[in-house]
Amino acid sequence: MAHAFKSILFISFILFFFCNAQAQSASEADNLFNKRQYSEALEVYKQLVQKTPSSALYRYRYARCLYEIGELDEAIIQFEKAGERYPLRNFYLGELYIYAYRFQEAIDAYNKYKVKLDKDDSRHAFIEQNIQKAATLNNYLQRTVEITIVDSIVIDKEDFLNAYKLSTQAGKITANKNATEITYTNQRNDRKHFSVLKDSTYSIMSAQKLLDSWSKAMPLPKNINTHNANYPFVMSDGITIYYATDGGNDGMGGYDIYITRYNSATDSYLNPENVGMPVNSPDNDYMLAIDEVNNIGWFATDRRQPEGKVIVYSFIPQTEKKYIKTNDEEYLRKAAQLLVYKTGTPKIILSTNKKESSKPKPQQEQELNFPINATTVYHSIEDFQSEQAKQLFAHYLSLNDSIGKTQHTLNQLRSEFTHDEQTATQKILQLEKQTLDIRQQIKKTELQIRQLENQAIDSTTQP
Repeated sequence: MAHAFKSILFISFILFFFCNAQAQSASEADNLFNKRQYSEALEVYKQLVQKTPSSALYRYRYARCLYEIGELDEAIIQFEKAGERYPLRNFYLGELYIYAYRFQEAIDAYNKYKVKLDKDDSRHAFIEQNIQKAATLNNYLQRTVEITIVDSIVIDKEDFLNAYKLSTQAGKITANKNATEITYTNQRNDRKHFSVLKDSTYSIMSAQKLLDSWSKAMPLPKNINTHNANYPFVMSDGITIYYATDGGNDGMGGYDIYITRYNSATDSYLNPENVGMPVNSPDNDYMLAIDEVNNIGWFATDRRQPEGKVIVYSFIPQTEKKYIKTNDEEYLRKAAQLLVYKTGTPKIILSTNKKESSKPKPQQEQELNFPINATTVYHSIEDFQSEQAKQLFAHYLSLNDSIGKTQHTLNQLRSEFTHDEQTATQKILQLEKQTLDIRQQIKKTELQIRQLENQAIDSTTQP
């Protein structure tokens, strides 16, 4: 009897000690948690969860600590195990499901949280905004485009342009010291688009070369310059522009990349279109550029990157969008996040003319480099299928030649300026107007050539 009593007493002591120790651990964890010392609280809650896995409080606090220190994948698991006892759990799950591209589940979690709020709670508007964001992202997810990645590189954000290896035919991209203001200059060095910071907001401007100076910079329309418009790039057709903004009505979050085109008939730009997933994401995505001659493009993103770093992807441009068709939701989510993708090597486009002439080409023809569309570049006047386009191209060459002659004349006039200022000034002004007219003719002729040639190409490819 005495032995049994001693055993009971010993067990009671052990239980008391265990409970007291656990109470001290819980008190310590709560104290650290309330002080927002989440890394320290995490270890204590982890032990408490292991000892008492059925505790909703310990599990919820453990998940919160994981969330606060950025271990988001494990935070999802622990929040899911925490149950419905603490309503804030669904708020955090909504955000975490967006991070994991589980957008429909994010909508469901936010709705569960919303019904727990009082009718006059100010958080309703914020939650509804998040629900709409998740719905928008879910629509983009279902229209994820196939992409072929050539390579990727993690680089300091301020040096990210070093990863862009544009050929001279694709123009030139430059930036200020911190790579926050971008300038794109076309191949002929007569047109540039650039971003400027004013009143804490970035806007895209454009200017044209007028002999030895640039015209007054003009802002792009308001449907482009919505808020923080930046990172412009213009395709060789002179009408297609890519840029990034965090102010798009259909944005995914952070900077998104958009495409728009100049409409010469109305002297305006078409409504910009979000390029979608997987190029865009809920994080910052920007500076899409395409080298049509070398058939390769680039874009930068800070998704899954530490502060101050970005990853630059190089990819093979496609002539048309091909959406991923699959019933595997997990694969679709990974493809949209660029966790899985096709790989390939770009094929340099030399000419669409398959028959090589045995006669040597004149030097002028060897140096031709005229883009017809996003995938076709002509290097010889004989490449043209449309006779009318070929004739216009000859005129186009003569217009470009006249630009060189006017530049030479201008240099002579300026050398005479000090001898007869009045006469020289009048001639310079006349020459500048003449040059501007020629450049406008060149631009108009380029568009006509491409329209005619693309019509000819389409007529030969149709069944």
